[in-house]
Amino acid sequence: MKTETRNSSLLIRLAILTAAMLFGQQALAVGTDAGLTVTNTTSVVYDVGGNTQPAVVSNVADFVVDRRVDFTLGSDGVHEVVNPDGSAITFDFTLQNDSNSTMDFEITLLQLDPPGTVNGNDDTGAQVPSAVLATVYVDDLAEDDSTVITVDAIADNTLGNGDIANIQVTAIARDPSGDSGNIINLADTSGSADDSTSIDNVLANSGPVAGEESAGDGIIVESANLSITKAYSVRWDPINLVDPNAKAIPGAVIEYLITIDNTTGAVDATDIVITDTIDALVQFVNASNNPEAAAEPYGGGTGNVDFGNGASVCLADGDASDGCTLSGADLTVAGSDLAGTPITVAAGASLEIRFRVLIPATP
Repeated sequence: MKTETRNSSLLIRLAILTAAMLFGQQALAVGTDAGLTVTNTTSVVYDVGGNTQPAVVSNVADFVVDRRVDFTLGSDGVHEVVNPDGSAITFDFTLQNDSNSTMDFEITLLQLDPPGTVNGNDDTGAQVPSAVLATVYVDDLAEDDSTVITVDAIADNTLGNGDIANIQVTAIARDPSGDSGNIINLADTSGSADDSTSIDNVLANSGPVAGEESAGDGIIVESANLSITKAYSVRWDPINLVDPNAKAIPGAVIEYLITIDNTTGAVDATDIVITDTIDALVQFVNASNNPEAAAEPYGGGTGNVDFGNGASVCLADGDASDGCTLSGADLTVAGSDLAGTPITVAAGASLEIRFRVLIPATP
């Protein structure tokens, strides 16, 4: 698997690791079962002076078939594209025992790229694992059998668009005479002389670490990527009238422009609710108290929330068709029309909301 590393220090919440049912496979194990005793003797018959002599029988040369430890661990290795919405994600890893013996395996789960590493790498370029998050023990996995290791995860809603989280599952071969309460390390006797009376272990798996196999998987987050900016302009004052020369003096009308930007997002942001608290030093302006109405007609009526054309203004004047309501000092924009259609900012798009306030001419 090609492991992604970008932004992967952000965490994915991981649940407990569990082993699923065992199921038989086509025979793949290598040869005769480990632990069987092979017995062999040799006899010699011969003649002396033309007379056949009694057979001479050798000693018994017994030896025990040793264990070839061979297994694989795999996943599809394709990062799942998810939204950071708390939905469950499942990763399946298949452990196949190709040894000539029943085997035990200790399974560990890591999350790669802990905070503090640079791009999830150490100075050698290798990914840096965090502490073990979970373990499970596979007891007595028969030769030619496999089991599915399932990892349940949740994409945390703090993850942002383009973030990546990687996990690694490692299977460590253990002595089959143990169990989950008594884990026995598997002795690697590949480099020692053969012991004819006991099972020697030859670690023959293809992974970079003898007796261990690892596989990885993870998620890539697709999400909205919202940013919000607010700007103001002086629309009108009682001396200079309309802009560009209008000043923020008592009696002036100020227009705020709220821009919600999702141009770098991968998915739509839906059900948007905008809340703006009006400062106590100004008054919210609607069609009934607009001092600039004579000089510049106010854009009231339906459709006052601007979805791109820059022409409309939020009135919050009791007509819910503009999606704006004012309660005390709080202006809320939550729908685009009388039916309360939710506001959506599509991926690659932005949304503009405008409203106006008056600087009172008297305290």
